[in-house]
Amino acid sequence: MDEYSHDDAWDDPAKVLSLLARSIVDNQLVLVLGAGASMGCGLPSWGDLVQNAHELARVPRAAKVDDNAAIEALAHTMQDTPGRFLQVIKDALYSTREPVTGALKPFVEQSALRSELLEAICTVVMLSCRRGHGTLVTFNFDDLAETYLMRRGIFAYPYSNQPDWFHNEDVSVLHPHGFLSRRPMFPSSESIALTALDFDNIIGDVTNPWHVRLLSLFQSAIPLFVGLSGTDKNLSNLITKARGTHVSKATGRRYWGIRLCVEGDPNIDTWKHRGVWCETFAHYNEIPDYLMKVCHASAEMLVQAKLFAGEGRV
Repeated sequence: MDEYSHDDAWDDPAKVLSLLARSIVDNQLVLVLGAGASMGCGLPSWGDLVQNAHELARVPRAAKVDDNAAIEALAHTMQDTPGRFLQVIKDALYSTREPVTGALKPFVEQSALRSELLEAICTVVMLSCRRGHGTLVTFNFDDLAETYLMRRGIFAYPYSNQPDWFHNEDVSVLHPHGFLSRRPMFPSSESIALTALDFDNIIGDVTNPWHVRLLSLFQSAIPLFVGLSGTDKNLSNLITKARGTHVSKATGRRYWGIRLCVEGDPNIDTWKHRGVWCETFAHYNEIPDYLMKVCHASAEMLVQAKLFAGEGRV
């Protein structure tokens, strides 16, 4: 049993921050990103992505249906030209709207790369790979993390297929739902998990290589979930399985993962019932500062460890 086997420790924000900082030092933290993270970097919301895709495909949106049904209908309409459908989704992803005219235009990369959230996320990742190899899991299709890290001299390789060869990269960026690249050096996925039908084909499939890879990763690390609502059935299936098999179960730890979200989030109980603590904030824009505080605390721990050891490495 350790101090995190009781709720009192989790109710103390300082102890949660300390646990995250220590897990970076021990190279045990794995960031897991969802759509909220991409939105925080200036990319479209789910609803905007669906609307953008219909406009770019020049296909009228199905009437009186929600976004999920609309994108599935669009995929069905374009099923004979899957390559074009992927191109439409890619163009819709990397688009923004002109404030005055409302017309779609390519997003400005420099603006996205100046995002405080992206900077904080990548700082966590860079600290992790400082202690060895780093891993980032993103259920998003975009290449912003890879771009940001590469511009800072960190070799980040995007994996959109499993199994795959290791490329001796500093950071492995895992894209279990697919990857839409803007650079020839990193090819896009031949398919993506986007529609409800796509998810029906992969949920709970224990033979799926991505299922095996992610479950193993979640079982042996401390995942930090950012920008994930909990409505993704594929992820929900994975965290439910990880809850009963996580390595921390031997120490009686109350929660095996941590999620960052805002106060009043309707899915807090859903995550907690699956063993993931929800650290809450008054506003989503407080999360980048929190991540940087975790990094600062982790750096201090590392310095102290080196000084205490009295030598150049620990």
